[in-house]
Amino acid sequence: MKLSDGQAAALRAVRDWFLSGAEGQQVFRLFGYAGTGKSTILKYLIGDLSLDDGEVLQACFTGKAAYVLKRKSGMPCSTIHRLIYRVSEATEAEIATARQKLEELESAALALYGAERVAADAEIAALRISLKQMRQPRFGLNEESQVRDCKLVVLDEVSMVGPEMASDLLSFDKPILVLGDPGQLPSSRSTISGSRRSSRPRKAILSAARTVGASRADCRSIPGISSITRGSTPNATSATGRSRGA
Repeated sequence: MKLSDGQAAALRAVRDWFLSGAEGQQVFRLFGYAGTGKSTILKYLIGDLSLDDGEVLQACFTGKAAYVLKRKSGMPCSTIHRLIYRVSEATEAEIATARQKLEELESAALALYGAERVAADAEIAALRISLKQMRQPRFGLNEESQVRDCKLVVLDEVSMVGPEMASDLLSFDKPILVLGDPGQLPSSRSTISGSRRSSRPRKAILSAARTVGASRADCRSIPGISSITRGSTPNATSATGRSRGA
């Protein structure tokens, strides 16, 4: 399959970023409406860089999006939670111990009055909340994640990524290629872009024959792929391959 001029220009921009610019700019944002060739460019990029499945990791916020990206790229894809987090749950013994303590506090509180009773009731309420939370799975950052040893992370559906998850992704200090669609409604959660290395991430914008390329307003309206630093104007490569402001 032959790439269009715009796709070829975007491919060169992403490849140049990975080979020479990723050290200074951790995130590259590849914009394009559906059908403009983001998945195609990704396939060419991986082939050009001779990266294997273990060196490129793909992830999305939801399982459905991960399934779609896996079909398009032909490579494994997981949810972000599965990629970088570890699930931990309280054991039955821990829950039983907390429940017993709660029962003891409730029994002892019956004999208390005044300020002592108020303090005991507060402790009981806090323990009830803690016991309820113990029954739910907890997510902690997995320091042994595959991301630690990969060479490139590819993210889609980034408008749903919140600040805490974005920070966790960036903490692995790996190059991150962000795929974005200006036609998708933005989330109020914000943000995966910017970088631990730079506040001016690079990006390329794709446009289809019958689709107008992402405008300056379009690019800034997607919290998930907007710069962490407000007011910054990242360099961009348009479909024509010319460098211009965002």
